[in-house]
Amino acid sequence: MAKDTSAKNPTSTGKQNNKHGNQNKGNENIMYGVGRDKRTLTTFMADTRADDAGGDYFTTYFAQPTFISTRNYFFHHDGTNYAALDFSEDKFHEIFVYEQPKKFTISVSDSLESTVRSLASFLGHMPELPEWTQEKIIVSLQGGTKVLREKYQLAKDSNLPISGIWIQDWSGQKVTSFGTRVNWDWKWSKDFYPGLDQIIKDWAKEGVRILGYINPNLDVAGDLFHEAKTKGYLVKNSTGDVYLRRSITLIFGQVDFTNPAAYQWYKNGLRYISIRYYTSDAKVILNWYFSFLGKKEGKEDSNGDNDDDDDDDDDDDDDDDDDDDDDDDDDDRGTNLAAITK
Repeated sequence: MAKDTSAKNPTSTGKQNNKHGNQNKGNENIMYGVGRDKRTLTTFMADTRADDAGGDYFTTYFAQPTFISTRNYFFHHDGTNYAALDFSEDKFHEIFVYEQPKKFTISVSDSLESTVRSLASFLGHMPELPEWTQEKIIVSLQGGTKVLREKYQLAKDSNLPISGIWIQDWSGQKVTSFGTRVNWDWKWSKDFYPGLDQIIKDWAKEGVRILGYINPNLDVAGDLFHEAKTKGYLVKNSTGDVYLRRSITLIFGQVDFTNPAAYQWYKNGLRYISIRYYTSDAKVILNWYFSFLGKKEGKEDSNGDNDDDDDDDDDDDDDDDDDDDDDDDDDDRGTNLAAITK
């Protein structure tokens, strides 16, 4: 959000930001986000101590050509071309778009709250999360089964109202020169978390859900990377090879969500793990997650199949888990993404 002191009708002149954040030169402009303002000590320390980890105006997890003004309007550029928003001038804002934009949208409201509501309606609402995510505490724990049990018991002894446990490293840990990282090969690490399957069931009886972590990145040393590479499900570079990226010491490929088959593979593997193993609320959580990716559960996928009917049968059938194991390799759920149930 930018605090706007501009003229009543800001103009677009096509000026582009420079790398050092001059978008915040005016005293009345407020920019939010690490890396958005190179003058801050936080960004300076992140840059100098952690290999430019402070980022820049052009580095973000989710690039969206939108801004909200405290003068009760929002701006949105409809298109996928490179764009830059420049707030360096006190009397106007500047928007640079590479190539002809599809459409600009400016919507004015009578309050900041109504502006936010208007933007949410314009872009689309995410599905509501289940009530249990808002009622009590969701605790983040990691470190293996022994640590998990000890800290959970400590939380219970302290009478903490817990509704969920988030286990980020359920897939195991990877020791690197930078420190301990989550293993980006998304399958249950039975060595690091022995008995996790039973813990999930036992704690569910106490009203505690288990949440995991996953992202579209696949470590080159993992089984899932090789499976996705073989099937052509990873983002490729201009020469047609897998586009490898680096996160400090990890080298990884990314699932190509523009490929319908890759999207379905990722989706089915994740849904299979969650609904089969975690909670009866898993479908609700995944509806939220896949809406972020651009599709909703229960809608037709690229192959024309409808997902409404095949989820509900698995929600509470823990006793029947073993009966389905032999079918896993034939349904393109990903032999390793489904391995948590093996």
